[in-house]
Amino acid sequence: MAMKTVSDRLSFTLPNGSGDVGTIYGRMDFSDFIDPTANRGVIVHDVQFQLRNPNGTKSGLTETGMFSLFENMPGSIGAGWDDEDRNIGLKLCALNTAYQDLAEVGISTDGIYCIQEHNAFQSYHSLADAPTGVAGGYSSLAYDKRDWTVADLHGDGALLLSDLLIGIACDNVQLGDALAVDIDIEVDVVVHFTEKKVSNKDITAMITANLDV
Repeated sequence: MAMKTVSDRLSFTLPNGSGDVGTIYGRMDFSDFIDPTANRGVIVHDVQFQLRNPNGTKSGLTETGMFSLFENMPGSIGAGWDDEDRNIGLKLCALNTAYQDLAEVGISTDGIYCIQEHNAFQSYHSLADAPTGVAGGYSSLAYDKRDWTVADLHGDGALLLSDLLIGIACDNVQLGDALAVDIDIEVDVVVHFTEKKVSNKDITAMITANLDV
């Protein structure tokens, strides 16, 4: 069976500059390829994510649209943002079930096709915090990206009998100086799959798994 591709650009909003988003979802339409009543499904072989920042904001990445977790690195972080607040997390999941809380979703969760995690820590000390004799503020940062792909979790692929959900959750993501405005994040998604004639047994097994959540 020939490999096919579906791609989409999903837009998410982090409300009110809080930096925290529990769980929100976008949906990729597979209705052209999936119809359980006609025993048509797909096998997902690969899902790729690309985070984009459509505005560029404080990072100055307006020419590339690239996304950076360090856009609040300058010393304009709001009052009360201590080191704990600068431990930044962003989690992306491709799944067939809308779990209420992505904090509970891991690689062993039913219905998961892949997970991508971005983790950053930025420590900024302003002039007021600096030791005696230090002329200005100083900072340190670290970044880590982890991927568990379809191949990692399912080998040759995993059955999909519905639209594919893309979930995102964030902790302490702040873009630019403004802490009281909505933040837009775009996620480009590419899914590689093959079509499959499914049996009633396949359909029953997937429905049963989803009812268990």
